[in-house]
Amino acid sequence: MTPGQRIAAWRRLRGLSVRQLASAAQLHYSALSRMERGHQEPRATEIERIASVLGITMPQFFGALAEQAS
Repeated sequence: MTPGQRIAAWRRLRGLSVRQLASAAQLHYSALSRMERGHQEPRATEIERIASVLGITMPQFFGALAEQAS
């Protein structure tokens, strides 16, 4: 799973729209959308901000999504 796919999966799991997550993570919604679609690689600092907004740690972000959801 790519970082962008992980962002999208966690965002959906938390019930957030692209605009909501982008705003909370201080990103432009189009940049977040490009990340989720694989057109732009997120920087480590962006992933950290996104994970923080999602209420997860970096290891959780990169871990098995199915295990974290339960």
